[in-house]
Amino acid sequence: MSTPNPKAGLEAAGRISATIAIKQLVDAMSKMPIDSEEYKALTSAHKTLVGAFGATQEKSNELIPAELSQLMQGMPGGGMAPPGAGPMPPKPAGGPMPMPVPAA
Repeated sequence: MSTPNPKAGLEAAGRISATIAIKQLVDAMSKMPIDSEEYKALTSAHKTLVGAFGATQEKSNELIPAELSQLMQGMPGGGMAPPGAGPMPPKPAGGPMPMPVPAA
């Protein structure tokens, strides 16, 4: 039985990080004036990253929720509310709200 290659896991994490960076670049580009030097720099970086990682972007998009979940688990409290923050509000039950019963 072979053991997993830790470098493959690191490479996959790197690809996911690059995919997130590409999405961040697109977001930043949408907020910049098209004729600005900043927009040109973002476009250049985007083109470079998509050229290198574009073929794996779809696979990385599938892995991003799992990656975010792992990041949340690594946070203090596992991404949960800090102690003393109080209980979570109850989830609403499915179906229509019950009618109030008139007082007798």
